[in-house]
Amino acid sequence: MGFNILPRIKLSGDTESASWYAREGIRQLEILKNLMSFQNLKQDVRIVRYTDGTEITCRSVFGIDEVEIYTPSYKVELKPKVILATSYYNGLIFRSEDCGISWIGVDPTTVCSSGSSGLAYLADDNVLGSMRGSGICCVVKSINYGQTWNDLSQTNLNIVSSNQPLSFLENLGGGVILLAGGVAPATTFDKVMFRSVDSGETWTDYGQFFDGYGDFNPVGSKVYAPKNLGGGIAVVGTSARYQNIKRTVNYGVTWSDINLGAVDGIPLVEGQTGAAFAIRGFADLGGGVVLACSGEYDWFDNVLGMQHRTYVFKSEDYGATWTILSTWSDFEDLIGISYFGNGIVLLGSQYYGTYRSVDSGSTWSLVSNFNSYCFYYGQGIALAGTLDGHILRSADAGLTWIDLGEFADWICKFEQLGSE
Repeated sequence: MGFNILPRIKLSGDTESASWYAREGIRQLEILKNLMSFQNLKQDVRIVRYTDGTEITCRSVFGIDEVEIYTPSYKVELKPKVILATSYYNGLIFRSEDCGISWIGVDPTTVCSSGSSGLAYLADDNVLGSMRGSGICCVVKSINYGQTWNDLSQTNLNIVSSNQPLSFLENLGGGVILLAGGVAPATTFDKVMFRSVDSGETWTDYGQFFDGYGDFNPVGSKVYAPKNLGGGIAVVGTSARYQNIKRTVNYGVTWSDINLGAVDGIPLVEGQTGAAFAIRGFADLGGGVVLACSGEYDWFDNVLGMQHRTYVFKSEDYGATWTILSTWSDFEDLIGISYFGNGIVLLGSQYYGTYRSVDSGSTWSLVSNFNSYCFYYGQGIALAGTLDGHILRSADAGLTWIDLGEFADWICKFEQLGSE
């Protein structure tokens, strides 16, 4: 049925979206007019509602036709894809909203103002950070994507000593957060690992985290880089002999010791069965495959004398057992490792630059002379934080890098807030 007089069309709500329904409104008016003709009616109303909330009301009164289309307005809040970065010697936490191109330093205004170290994203807008002060560590929290920060209660923890104030945060899920770092003091060997079960509001000290084994006294042993492997499994690196890696399968309730000195191919000092590696970082490649990088390990050969070795280790069972993936003798310390996906792994050294692998760590090539400590990969770009405070940016998964400049001494951690 055609119209002698064009119907009046009224749009309301989200008028742009409502205009998309104009043709549908005319169709519904034609249905109304046909029904009126069949029933010999002079006036009637037809209302049709749609799943997106749109409502079309058709009226015909003595030959005057009207179509009213209402589509609700939905205000979509676009949350920024924020990346945060911490600095060892600077009391600021750096924040970027443009994929790491530009950064703004935010002062958490905490009693621990000497430097920032760890980050752990919780959910929504919430993130934790760890700050260092004079012999103490504070945990701070932001509920607005790192724009402002507040101290949490009961967090002035004596987790750090004067010569190793670095601290790490790791979210294991279900409200369980690990806070690690510092140096084991004499006799007690405590205050190097803390656990929270309420997303960082309160913390419990594990107490004596290291054990003495035969010829080994754990005084001065350090904890590095806890890594969540999923399903309650996590690993943490240490510099303690016989317990180079500690592993949990129950969200950090208990921990088992892994002695990398027992790995085939590891040379040992005569008379010892353990090696004091400093396991500085982990990379989760998925499917149970995990890589670990070690700092300097000195061992004494009766013929060659003192030797230096560092290693990349590999596990294929979520960190339960390990083998040597590659051996390094050219530099003193491997300090950071990260998996970018598709077999690409980045490895940072303390003195000899940044290395890249495209075969899941089997072989390596030098890609930067900067000594990278931490990495980030997401939103199609890669970032590297260096020991001298520079942030590097790459658009080709770490193959080439652009130096964005020096922000502070020692960039310790990157963290993206929210999902991709």
